Amino acid sequence: MTDMFLTMQLAASRQKDIFYEMGNSLKKDGLITNVEQFVAEVEQREQYGSTYIGHGVAVPHYQTDRVARSFIVVGVCHNVVDWPTADHVPIQVVLLFVINMNGHTNQIRNNKMRNLMIHLASGQNLDDLVRLTDKQGILNRLMETPS
Repeated sequence: MTDMFLTMQLAASRQKDIFYEMGNSLKKDGLITNVEQFVAEVEQREQYGSTYIGHGVAVPHYQTDRVARSFIVVGVCHNVVDWPTADHVPIQVVLLFVINMNGHTNQIRNNKMRNLMIHLASGQNLDDLVRLTDKQGILNRLMETPS
């Protein structure tokens, strides 16, 4: 399951800039081809409702057939991020779900990602996640979730 995760340190302090920072990194890694389109589509999803799930964690997602496989980008925020939150807790971790809905292998990955979301729904699990200060610690914690 480790190939399902990419990790990055995030320096941006605005939601849109977080999306650009992630998009630029994904393009550099050859995982997407168009950063502007990526940002526009992630922002469009945000218009339907905030992807903030509480305890300093946001889970934006990007559904497309323009990626070869589904994966999760784990972003650790180093600045206070201007992101709408119901509980006024600053964003500390952004888990960007990049979802390809095509093919059997992606369906298996998507099921694992769904299980991860269910596991993270517990406030205690989210608190545990944001207490970690480095991306490897967060990655290790995510790997502990049931598949």
